[in-house]
Amino acid sequence: MRYGASLGNLLLLSMLINSSLQNDSFENKKSARFDASGKKIRNGYADGSHSEIEVSQIAAWGPDQIRDRGLKLLRFMESRWDFKFKNDDERERLLFLDLKSDTVMTSDNNEESSDTKDYKFSRNPYDEFVLTTIEGGGDKEEIANKVAAHFKNDTKKHRAKPENVLNNWDMYVSWLKDLKTR
Repeated sequence: MRYGASLGNLLLLSMLINSSLQNDSFENKKSARFDASGKKIRNGYADGSHSEIEVSQIAAWGPDQIRDRGLKLLRFMESRWDFKFKNDDERERLLFLDLKSDTVMTSDNNEESSDTKDYKFSRNPYDEFVLTTIEGGGDKEEIANKVAAHFKNDTKKHRAKPENVLNNWDMYVSWLKDLKTR
C-alpha cells in the first residue's frame, strides 16, 4: 500500500517548511523547533495553516489516519463543489488505497516501484529491509545501523544514515503492527 502520495498524507506547505520537516518524525513535525538560545528556527504543524493545525492534533500518524483524512478531504470536496461519489470504495480508489494489499507507503517519498511479489511488506526495497530487520528483533540503534550499513552504497544517500530509520521509527513499528493484524 503506498500512502506517501495519497491525498490524506499531503499537506500544502511552503518549500522552506517542507524541506526543513522532510526527515523529521511525525511527532517532531508537529511542534516548532528552537535553537539553544530559544530562538525559533522553524515552524511546526501546530503553528501553520488550518490543515496543519488539524493534523498536529492527531496523536499518531499511520495508514488509518491517512485513509480517514483522505476520505474527510474528499467529502469536503463533494460538499464544496456539489458532486457525489457512489460510496467509500469509489473514494478509496481515488485515494489509491488498496486496503487488502500487503504493501506499505514509502518512508522516503521515493518514486521507486516494483511489481515484484517477492516483498513481504513493501514495494520499496528500503522500507522492506527496514521492516524485515525490525521484525527480526534488536534495539532501535542496532537496527538503524544495520539498515544504514546495508544501504551504504545506495544512490539515495539518506538511506545510509541511521537517523532516517530513527526519525521514522514509530511509523515503521505502526506499519509492522498494522500489517501483522491483517
